[in-house]
Amino acid sequence: MKKTGLTTAEAETLAELLTKAKFPLPKEVFDAWTETLPTGAFELCITRKTSDGLEVFMLQRPGDDKHWPFEWHIPGTVLRDKDTYPKLFGRLMKSEIGGGNFGKLRPVGTRIFPKGEGLYRCRRGHETALLYTVEFLKGTTPDNGCWFPIDQLPKNTVSFHHTLVAMVRKHLGV
Repeated sequence: MKKTGLTTAEAETLAELLTKAKFPLPKEVFDAWTETLPTGAFELCITRKTSDGLEVFMLQRPGDDKHWPFEWHIPGTVLRDKDTYPKLFGRLMKSEIGGGNFGKLRPVGTRIFPKGEGLYRCRRGHETALLYTVEFLKGTTPDNGCWFPIDQLPKNTVSFHHTLVAMVRKHLGV
Protein backbone atom coordinates (compact mmCIF):
# COMPACT_ATOMS: atom_id res chain seq x y z
CA MET A 1 0.00 0.00 0.00
CA LYS A 2 1.34 3.43 -0.96
CA LYS A 3 2.15 5.73 1.97
CA THR A 4 -0.11 8.79 2.10
CA GLY A 5 0.88 10.19 5.50
CA LEU A 6 -2.46 9.04 6.88
CA THR A 7 -3.40 5.83 8.60
CA THR A 8 -6.21 3.86 7.03
CA ALA A 9 -8.56 5.06 9.77
CA GLU A 10 -7.50 8.69 9.27
CA ALA A 11 -8.01 8.40 5.51
CA GLU A 12 -11.50 6.98 6.03
CA THR A 13 -12.37 9.75 8.51
CA LEU A 14 -11.04 12.45 6.18
CA ALA A 15 -13.01 11.03 3.23
CA GLU A 16 -16.18 11.06 5.33
CA LEU A 17 -15.57 14.62 6.53
CA LEU A 18 -14.89 15.87 3.00
CA THR A 19 -18.32 14.67 1.87
CA LYS A 20 -19.77 17.04 4.49
CA ALA A 21 -17.62 20.06 3.58
CA LYS A 22 -19.49 22.89 1.90
CA PHE A 23 -18.37 26.40 0.97
CA PRO A 24 -17.69 28.70 2.55
CA LEU A 25 -15.32 26.51 4.55
CA PRO A 26 -14.35 27.41 8.10
CA LYS A 27 -11.17 29.53 8.02
CA GLU A 28 -8.89 26.86 9.53
CA VAL A 29 -10.17 24.25 7.05
CA PHE A 30 -9.79 26.63 4.10
CA ASP A 31 -6.21 27.48 5.15
CA ALA A 32 -5.26 23.81 5.54
CA TRP A 33 -6.83 22.97 2.17
CA THR A 34 -5.11 25.74 0.21
CA GLU A 35 -1.75 25.03 1.87
CA THR A 36 -1.96 21.35 0.95
CA LEU A 37 -3.88 21.00 -2.33
CA PRO A 38 -3.54 22.94 -5.61
CA THR A 39 -6.29 25.51 -6.02
CA GLY A 40 -7.79 27.45 -8.88
CA ALA A 41 -8.53 31.13 -8.37
CA PHE A 42 -10.57 33.67 -10.33
CA GLU A 43 -8.55 36.91 -10.12
CA LEU A 44 -10.15 40.15 -11.29
CA CYS A 45 -8.15 43.26 -12.14
CA ILE A 46 -10.61 46.17 -12.11
CA THR A 47 -9.37 49.25 -13.95
CA ARG A 48 -10.63 52.78 -14.45
CA LYS A 49 -9.51 55.59 -16.70
CA THR A 50 -8.67 58.94 -15.13
CA SER A 51 -7.12 62.13 -16.44
CA ASP A 52 -3.79 60.89 -15.00
CA GLY A 53 -3.96 57.50 -16.70
CA LEU A 54 -5.13 54.01 -15.82
CA GLU A 55 -5.75 52.93 -12.22
CA VAL A 56 -6.31 49.53 -10.66
CA PHE A 57 -8.62 48.78 -7.74
CA MET A 58 -7.08 46.93 -4.81
CA LEU A 59 -8.24 45.75 -1.41
CA GLN A 60 -6.21 45.53 1.78
CA ARG A 61 -6.22 42.24 3.65
CA PRO A 62 -6.93 42.34 7.39
CA GLY A 63 -4.15 42.15 9.97
CA ASP A 64 -5.17 38.66 11.05
CA ASP A 65 -4.76 37.24 7.52
CA LYS A 66 -2.50 34.19 7.93
CA HIS A 67 -0.53 34.68 4.71
CA TRP A 68 -0.73 38.36 3.70
CA PRO A 69 -1.54 40.57 6.74
CA PHE A 70 -2.23 44.20 5.72
CA GLU A 71 -1.09 43.52 2.12
CA TRP A 72 -2.92 44.90 -0.92
CA HIS A 73 -4.40 42.58 -3.56
CA ILE A 74 -6.67 42.56 -6.57
CA PRO A 75 -10.05 40.95 -5.83
CA GLY A 76 -10.26 37.21 -6.25
CA THR A 77 -11.98 34.05 -5.14
CA VAL A 78 -11.20 30.35 -5.12
CA LEU A 79 -13.08 28.24 -7.65
CA ARG A 80 -15.89 26.15 -6.20
CA ASP A 81 -17.88 23.25 -7.54
CA LYS A 82 -20.38 24.31 -10.22
CA ASP A 83 -18.98 27.83 -10.55
CA THR A 84 -19.63 29.83 -13.72
CA TYR A 85 -18.12 33.19 -14.67
CA PRO A 86 -21.32 35.10 -13.83
CA LYS A 87 -21.47 33.29 -10.46
CA LEU A 88 -17.79 34.08 -9.72
CA PHE A 89 -18.22 37.73 -10.67
CA GLY A 90 -21.39 37.95 -8.57
CA ARG A 91 -19.66 36.43 -5.55
CA LEU A 92 -16.80 38.92 -5.86
CA MET A 93 -19.27 41.80 -6.18
CA LYS A 94 -21.02 40.71 -3.01
CA SER A 95 -17.98 39.82 -0.90
CA GLU A 96 -15.23 42.18 -2.04
CA ILE A 97 -16.23 44.85 -4.53
CA GLY A 98 -19.63 46.35 -3.76
CA GLY A 99 -21.72 48.14 -6.35
CA GLY A 100 -20.90 49.82 -9.57
CA ASN A 101 -21.28 49.65 -13.31
CA PHE A 102 -18.69 47.71 -15.23
CA GLY A 103 -17.69 47.10 -18.82
CA LYS A 104 -17.33 43.68 -20.38
CA LEU A 105 -15.47 40.98 -18.44
CA ARG A 106 -12.38 40.11 -20.52
CA PRO A 107 -10.04 37.13 -20.12
CA VAL A 108 -6.34 38.00 -19.81
CA GLY A 109 -4.78 34.59 -19.29
CA THR A 110 -3.76 31.96 -16.79
CA ARG A 111 -0.67 31.68 -14.65
CA ILE A 112 0.54 28.90 -12.37
CA PHE A 113 2.10 30.03 -9.09
CA PRO A 114 3.88 27.22 -7.22
CA LYS A 115 3.99 27.46 -3.43
CA GLY A 116 6.72 29.78 -2.18
CA GLU A 117 7.87 33.39 -1.97
CA GLY A 118 8.31 35.91 -4.77
CA LEU A 119 6.69 37.41 -7.85
CA TYR A 120 6.09 34.02 -9.48
CA ARG A 121 5.06 32.05 -6.40
CA CYS A 122 2.09 31.96 -4.01
CA ARG A 123 2.85 32.08 -0.29
CA ARG A 124 -0.38 30.25 0.64
CA GLY A 125 -0.01 27.24 -1.66
CA HIS A 126 0.12 26.08 -5.29
CA GLU A 127 -2.40 28.14 -7.26
CA THR A 128 -3.54 28.42 -10.84
CA ALA A 129 -4.88 31.92 -11.45
CA LEU A 130 -7.54 32.59 -14.09
CA LEU A 131 -7.01 36.29 -14.69
CA TYR A 132 -9.73 38.59 -15.99
CA THR A 133 -10.03 42.33 -16.29
CA VAL A 134 -13.02 44.63 -16.32
CA GLU A 135 -13.36 48.39 -16.59
CA PHE A 136 -15.07 50.25 -13.76
CA LEU A 137 -17.47 52.76 -15.31
CA LYS A 138 -19.15 54.36 -12.27
CA GLY A 139 -20.32 53.67 -8.74
CA THR A 140 -18.85 53.56 -5.25
CA THR A 141 -15.93 51.51 -3.98
CA PRO A 142 -15.72 49.73 -0.62
CA ASP A 143 -14.05 51.44 2.34
CA ASN A 144 -11.29 48.81 2.43
CA GLY A 145 -10.43 49.40 -1.23
CA CYS A 146 -8.34 51.98 -3.00
CA TRP A 147 -7.37 53.00 -6.53
CA PHE A 148 -3.68 53.01 -7.49
CA PRO A 149 -1.93 54.00 -10.71
CA ILE A 150 -1.48 50.72 -12.59
CA ASP A 151 2.28 51.27 -12.76
CA GLN A 152 2.65 52.31 -9.08
CA LEU A 153 1.26 49.56 -6.86
CA PRO A 154 1.87 49.89 -3.12
CA LYS A 155 5.05 48.27 -1.77
CA ASN A 156 3.02 45.96 0.46
CA THR A 157 1.15 44.32 -2.43
CA VAL A 158 0.79 40.52 -2.43
CA SER A 159 3.94 39.58 -4.37
CA PHE A 160 2.39 37.49 -7.14
CA HIS A 161 -0.30 40.13 -7.72
CA HIS A 162 2.45 42.34 -9.14
CA THR A 163 2.79 39.63 -11.80
CA LEU A 164 -0.96 39.53 -12.40
CA VAL A 165 -1.20 43.31 -12.82
CA ALA A 166 1.81 43.23 -15.18
CA MET A 167 -0.09 40.65 -17.28
CA VAL A 168 -3.06 43.05 -17.45
CA ARG A 169 -0.80 45.97 -18.40
CA LYS A 170 0.65 43.92 -21.27
CA HIS A 171 -2.83 42.76 -22.32
CA LEU A 172 -4.11 46.35 -22.40
CA GLY A 173 -0.96 47.70 -24.04
CA VAL A 174 -0.23 50.08 -21.15
